[in-house]
Amino acid sequence: MIKEIIIVDLWAILLLLAYLTLPKYIHHFPKIRINPWIGIVGVSLVVRLVPNIILPMGASYDIESYQIVGNLVVRGEDVYSNPKAENRHPYLPAQMYWMALSNKIANYLNTPYVKIVRLAPIIADSCIAVMLYLILKNQISQRGAVLGALLYSINPLTVFVSAYHGQFDAIPTLLLPKICKSLIIVQNMYTPRHQSPCYKIARE
Repeated sequence: MIKEIIIVDLWAILLLLAYLTLPKYIHHFPKIRINPWIGIVGVSLVVRLVPNIILPMGASYDIESYQIVGNLVVRGEDVYSNPKAENRHPYLPAQMYWMALSNKIANYLNTPYVKIVRLAPIIADSCIAVMLYLILKNQISQRGAVLGALLYSINPLTVFVSAYHGQFDAIPTLLLPKICKSLIIVQNMYTPRHQSPCYKIARE
């Protein structure tokens, strides 16, 4: 266990050094022919999968809660009224199905549950990095957009929140821009343009 902790500590230090030095040296990197978002996804996944594979359970109460809820769903029991899940499911509405699927996959592969259930926020984090790149490339240079996405990808805080603690914050964060955009579209459909708060803000 001590060996694993030392390895991950070194990994965190390397990520921090990369995070601090990348803005200075990114302009010296040669242009790559592949689509930038492919590289962004690759970096984001690799830096998270390493601690996910090496490290044991991080936020033990949350991971235990995921497993309890997943077991109940697999057995077809009601999560909300079952005393085993009392104070154990303050999570996203459909998240219980990922908890249950993670349980089945872990049992099938004979793999620790925590290493499977943490894959959802890890993938969501990688999607956020791509989303940042797509947003930034329309506002700044492509190299600057890649830099912004990579800084999110290799930030030790975002890496270990999903890859060690297994927190699901990245999932609603990923959905938030789409939700806001949908609300604006709906608002504009039913509100005269000159009365829309978004229109007023833009005019000011």
